[in-house]
Amino acid sequence: MDNIIVGALFLLQAMGIFYIYSRPKTDEPNILLKLAGYSILGAFSFGFNTIKLPLGFIVFILFFKPDTNFKRKREAAFLGFAVFLISLAIPLLQKTAYEWPAVVELESHHLNSISFEEEWKKVQEELGMGSYSVVKRFETTFDKDGELYSLDIKLTEPSPDGYVNYNLQLDEEKNLKIKRYRQEEGMMISEEAEAIYFFSHLDALSSEMFNQSGIQYYTISSEGNRHGYAVREAQKFLVSANGLEKIENHQLPLEGIMLDVCGYEGKYSEKSQETCALNQHFLLDVSFPELEVTEENIIDLARRDREINEWFENHTGESVGTEENGVYILKKDGKNVEVNQDEYVTAFKETPYVTINQTEHFWIAEVEQPYGYAPHRIEIKVNAETGKVIDYFFR
Repeated sequence: MDNIIVGALFLLQAMGIFYIYSRPKTDEPNILLKLAGYSILGAFSFGFNTIKLPLGFIVFILFFKPDTNFKRKREAAFLGFAVFLISLAIPLLQKTAYEWPAVVELESHHLNSISFEEEWKKVQEELGMGSYSVVKRFETTFDKDGELYSLDIKLTEPSPDGYVNYNLQLDEEKNLKIKRYRQEEGMMISEEAEAIYFFSHLDALSSEMFNQSGIQYYTISSEGNRHGYAVREAQKFLVSANGLEKIENHQLPLEGIMLDVCGYEGKYSEKSQETCALNQHFLLDVSFPELEVTEENIIDLARRDREINEWFENHTGESVGTEENGVYILKKDGKNVEVNQDEYVTAFKETPYVTINQTEHFWIAEVEQPYGYAPHRIEIKVNAETGKVIDYFFR
């Protein structure tokens, strides 16, 4: 409890004791000190886990029956008990007031005109927040023209006594309703994880990026952090001021803020269980980091070359084999061959076979995949200092 509140309660109790002392009573030595003692006894509590019991007041009721000035002493004990009750009520009232939802009116509900950065600044001003909040979860749903249906944002922020969690959602009037609560533990915060960093890049989105035929509405979700990305199986696009730019697998790995985009063919409903008809990854603030040249990432460096990456895509995943309804198919020299489960699993676990050797000036990676299409072998020579592909040969 704040020192100011503790001081106010002490002053209230002292004033109450003097008031009781000023009322008619029987003469008794040290009566003022005795009244103070009974009041302190009435306020005394015993805590067990999160439960506080008015132990002092219970003891007074059960065991104290003073012969002189009983009425005044009982008033003093009740005064202490009242202070005890107030001390319990104040944190509850503080918590209720702190967690009472706030509402911020949005300037726009359209993807083309809303500024997530500016709206976030309004939220910070409304709640007196600092600048170190982190997005834990972001999700918004909008129609094919960019009109927002929903917005759900979860954030956390460090505070002197732990962390504060925030939940921001659109209410029925499409205003931003904000709830918050405190907790003792939270997450580490870096500059590239701050909410303002995320929202400023989110403003690059526009409805023109969401125009797939047959899709009626979209959902965007993100964890809000900038991190490494190397998902080869997904359709992925770089979001820039010029719109969308397709990211090819040979450009991986990269770093950026990933948005998971789902498109739906049906009519929007808050309770809809419809699955994505379209799934893509949009990446914000993308950079292509220089990788240290080590044995562990030679293949990743080599796959930045388009033709080498195409060979790997033709010799991994579904290009090697498929399984459907318990039937296992491996591709051998371009032909589909039905195999048993053990052979199928072994093929995916053990191939392609990779051998990497180092010389003074370069690395040599030999990769062999007996399944898929010919050629089944590639030999790659990579500069040991720069990581650039010097040459490669198909066998």
